[in-house]
Amino acid sequence: MQDATETLTAALRYAVLAPSSHNSQPWSFRLNGNEVELWADRTRSLPVVDPHDRELLISCGAALHHLRVALAAAGTDIEVERLPEPVLPDFLARVTVRGVAIPDPAAIRLRDAMARRHTTRRPFDRRSAPLNLIHRLQGEPRAGRRAVGDRRPRSRPAPAPDRARRPAAGRQSTAAS
Repeated sequence: MQDATETLTAALRYAVLAPSSHNSQPWSFRLNGNEVELWADRTRSLPVVDPHDRELLISCGAALHHLRVALAAAGTDIEVERLPEPVLPDFLARVTVRGVAIPDPAAIRLRDAMARRHTTRRPFDRRSAPLNLIHRLQGEPRAGRRAVGDRRPRSRPAPAPDRARRPAAGRQSTAAS
């Protein structure tokens, strides 16, 4: 196996292909021997469309996912530490190479797909999807989800009960009758 720095460098080539909000790529990686750190790059934040940096963090999570997939495909045993330094909120993760693992076939397929993924801004094709695809997608929806093509209005969930008026679980009210 190549050394950890070479392995991480190769995996980072896939990590930076991760999708990000408005293609902002709001991450920074710092490589140090057998470790790589993932940092949020706030200079790439989008305050108008993402005022709370939610999409920025989701984008960084996608980059971390791509890094993990690439390392699994390469047969690398890793440890991932999320938010390793609570006093540094932009330090999102540390990935440490621990050794060799069996390359994961599913990860290999995902890694190979990463290089082919791209965004297109062309208009959608007006042709209908093939019926067999529609039927597959309309299969049994999971709990709380609707089937593809279901055009009925969504029902609103029941309001949550007022928790302030009920005693906490396992506690009984001490009010006199």
